[in-house]
Amino acid sequence: MYRVTIAPTVTRFRLLHFGNFHQDWHEYTLSHLQIFNYEPVALDLASRPFESRKQIEFFYALYECHEAMSEGAALPELLARLPDAPRCRGWLHRAWDRLRFAVGQAAELDAEPDTALGLYRNNGQIDAQVREVRLLECLKREEEALSRARSVLATGGSERMRERVSRIVARLERRRGARSVRSVTRPAWSTSALSLVQDPDRRVEWLVQAHLSSDDAPVFYVENSLLCSLFGLACWQALFAPVRGAFFHPFQAAPADLYCPDFVAKRRNAFDACLERLDTGEYVEAILRTFADEHGTRAPFVHWFAFDEATLRLALACIPAVHLKLYFARMLEDLGENTSGFPDLVQFFVKTRTYRFIEVKGPGDRVQDNQRRWLTYCARCDLPVEVCQVRWADPGVPQGWGCLRTQRWHHRLHSTGEGAGSCVTQRSSRQTCVGWNASSAVASSSPRFSARTRRASRIRSPSRCLSRSIVNSWA
Repeated sequence: MYRVTIAPTVTRFRLLHFGNFHQDWHEYTLSHLQIFNYEPVALDLASRPFESRKQIEFFYALYECHEAMSEGAALPELLARLPDAPRCRGWLHRAWDRLRFAVGQAAELDAEPDTALGLYRNNGQIDAQVREVRLLECLKREEEALSRARSVLATGGSERMRERVSRIVARLERRRGARSVRSVTRPAWSTSALSLVQDPDRRVEWLVQAHLSSDDAPVFYVENSLLCSLFGLACWQALFAPVRGAFFHPFQAAPADLYCPDFVAKRRNAFDACLERLDTGEYVEAILRTFADEHGTRAPFVHWFAFDEATLRLALACIPAVHLKLYFARMLEDLGENTSGFPDLVQFFVKTRTYRFIEVKGPGDRVQDNQRRWLTYCARCDLPVEVCQVRWADPGVPQGWGCLRTQRWHHRLHSTGEGAGSCVTQRSSRQTCVGWNASSAVASSSPRFSARTRRASRIRSPSRCLSRSIVNSWA
């Protein structure tokens, strides 16, 4: 009888090599077969993910706590497994903050607000800071919430965080009887309206694209892919600069500190050199050369298969360099937040070599927060963007909020000839419109799902309003 006894040693060597547990030795095979291609980055002894055995043991503790939470472990067990703060301030500390935020969410679900506040306090995660203020507000500790919110705003932070915390501050000040200060009027962006015939098998963006597109002014559905790809191609050398603590092994698709607050500051000279090409006119050749030489290489922000070289050339011909510089400048302010929320469509006017971005909103849809921030920025900088509001030409089709699924039910109801007997379908459609989570609905109705499994599934939904369940349980 033979038994393998070196598995723990092999696992430890794999961790030392990759710095994580989600990659394994198959990366060598996939890279050799050119299924996955990675940008080569110079590595040396300083590129090691761990500096000491204590850091290795700390990462093991983080991993075991995360696995226990994924399996639905009870809150006391999670708190017992959660290690103390690491001495280093690098990527291990950021991983510790992310885990503390996740455990804090679990504490909120278990109606342990004091425990959650302790995990959110002094946490570098933006969501943890906002949750701390929000939880204090829900607990009616308004003075403490207001003080904490003001201190968070004083530290600066991302535009998204300031917007969320400012809403809480305004709400708390109104409760105290303070007069609300009129906010600065946001520049209005251009709007248009279309009346189209609904096609339940096609997205509303595709309908607008087909309606507006012509030979002289083609329209492309790009959303976040075009501008992000142009940014990634233009700043390729800066993104893959051999900065210490960014690359640990040859199989990284992005630097480890990509979304850290000091990512751009560490590479300021490299980014300035890349953006300088926009002033000299060398950017077109540089972007096209990178697109041809690096096509298919795994990289951040670049969507290789979202468009072809002809579309890329058309975009570079119609979007002026001064506009690209404005787009890239805002993206560099916060790569985690400002690389999403772009308009759905782009239209290129071939004869005049101009363009416009179009954000499509169907009946009942509204502009999201990250989209509003981009639209406001574009309007302030005179960048060509507009919001196209679509209404259905068929008067029998619902036009109200959350009507996408209601429209599908309406189409199915009339196409199949179902009458009042389809009330179950109508009820389920209404439930979906008000934001039901499909996995939560199944978990709560099926006897095979235990209470622990349901709680674990809720933990994985960070957008869920956790404080509301606490307040309701105490009421």
